[in-house]
Amino acid sequence: LVGDHGEAMWEYHELDRQFSDSRPNYCVGHGGTPFDKLARVPAALYHPNRESNLLFSGQPNGRDIPRTICEGLGIDSTIFKGEDWFEGIPEDRYSICEATRYGTERKAVYYKDKKIIHSKTDDVTLDATVGPDGETFGTLSTDTIESLLEHLPEKWDSFDMKSDASAM
Repeated sequence: LVGDHGEAMWEYHELDRQFSDSRPNYCVGHGGTPFDKLARVPAALYHPNRESNLLFSGQPNGRDIPRTICEGLGIDSTIFKGEDWFEGIPEDRYSICEATRYGTERKAVYYKDKKIIHSKTDDVTLDATVGPDGETFGTLSTDTIESLLEHLPEKWDSFDMKSDASAM
């Protein structure tokens, strides 16, 4: 069980004002800037013959779901690039998510307890340390921010996907 994204309830409305939004309803509602309230979605996983432990050492991603389901069903999962949640997530994994609202794309990249949110259109980069209680902004060094930015794809269609998960 998993959702596609969470809901914002004005948690970071002042920070969100840096991004384009034609309404303007900053940090509220369905979708928008990938703050943790939107990007981190609760998930539950159960398989009668496999241990289902969602306490990962690395960052899980929605991109993993098709592969995990195929593995659980015992069918070929090699067409999907994600990780199999039953096998665990590598600790050194960078996880990327995106959001687009009214034509302005925002990308986020997580690495362990570090995160940035970036909009090329708005020329805005937010940095944060992420913990169980959410994000604390403005905590990362310039070197760490630059390292995280290097892991964002130039275009979303550059992920080298072997199949279209939506079509499946």
